[in-house]
Amino acid sequence: MIRTSLAVTVLAASANAFGLSPSAPGFGLRSDTSAFPAHQARSHARAALDGLVCSHAADETPSSRRDFGRLFVGVAAAGALGAPLEAFAASKEESKETLKCRAVANNGAAMGGTECTGVQELEFTRAFETKGTATKLTGDKDKLSTYYSQINAGYLTLVDLEGRWDQYVASGDGDVIRRRIGTVGSKSPLHNIRKVFEGAVVAVSKNPDVDPETFDELDELFNGLLESIFQIDYNLYSTAFVGTQEIAGGLRVDAKGVLEKAIKQYKRFLDILEPLNT
Repeated sequence: MIRTSLAVTVLAASANAFGLSPSAPGFGLRSDTSAFPAHQARSHARAALDGLVCSHAADETPSSRRDFGRLFVGVAAAGALGAPLEAFAASKEESKETLKCRAVANNGAAMGGTECTGVQELEFTRAFETKGTATKLTGDKDKLSTYYSQINAGYLTLVDLEGRWDQYVASGDGDVIRRRIGTVGSKSPLHNIRKVFEGAVVAVSKNPDVDPETFDELDELFNGLLESIFQIDYNLYSTAFVGTQEIAGGLRVDAKGVLEKAIKQYKRFLDILEPLNT
């Protein structure tokens, strides 16, 4: 009897989730951060990092009882955590596009000779505007808010990179990932991130409410993040010059490990900055 009731519950939830009932559309944790401003998207990304991941494409059909069970657990988890099902809703049009890249002639394209579709797009304000060789600050140099938007978007970029790492690796050479971390090209929010981090840390240093221990941690995280980005860049750059695919694959694995470390550092960095961004 219990097994029958459970099966009925799962089937009912599945019918709603797959659009077989007019009462509920498909559901899945919304991963397309391009639809959100960066400050809203970060809350979804942070939840995913904390293990609260529940996703299902609206156009997929479960192929086994395991799929039904996984779907049921996702619905139950959403209810147990008090999360509205609307937070998990995602239509077919809103699902994240598969990343595809192709080499093009070096014609001054924004991707620097590589044309990609499905790349995450975020709304954010750059701390610095660059025109030719001139760089101009876009806000008050002593206010954290001048830097926070770009720093936050940089975090979301790394989260997207980790979540779709295999797609990025398969879409081209190491430069595809290097463009995401801002070391090739200027489109990524992580481009010129050293100056942005420095500006934020200096702004925080002038806040009398920040104790020395917190500031020291912030400064340590700042330097650790730059080192992690450098290591990712170095490993991916090196893949173009090693002799075998085995060695190149090892470098990519090492880079992925550093990326996971960088995201933890970055999350803590933002956790300190967020309450100060007033």
